Amino acid sequence: MKEILSFLELHSVSIAIVISLIGGLFKFWQYIDIKRSELKQKRFENYHTLIERLTSPLEGNENMFLDVQKAAVFELRNYPEYKEITKDILECWIKRGTKLSDLMKDTLKELNK
Repeated sequence: MKEILSFLELHSVSIAIVISLIGGLFKFWQYIDIKRSELKQKRFENYHTLIERLTSPLEGNENMFLDVQKAAVFELRNYPEYKEITKDILECWIKRGTKLSDLMKDTLKELNK
């Protein structure tokens, strides 16, 4: 028992530093995990906004709506985590023979890389 107390007395500063580092690393990991979850949620919301822009008509000028759709189709390339559903959606749109078919095919090629 004396040996343990002697060891703790000699290395108390080192032990305190190690315990502090472990606690700090744990808090840092929690922070990273929270930020990762927030980013995942934000990307989920952004993806669904793009799909809404692709599918929900805007009031007003048809050309303006087409421009919004073009931008949405192009941006879908940046969401590889939703690749399978994006491919399914775009392939259905291509089958309908939309004005965006060429851009949609280009987006599908990018997703398949």
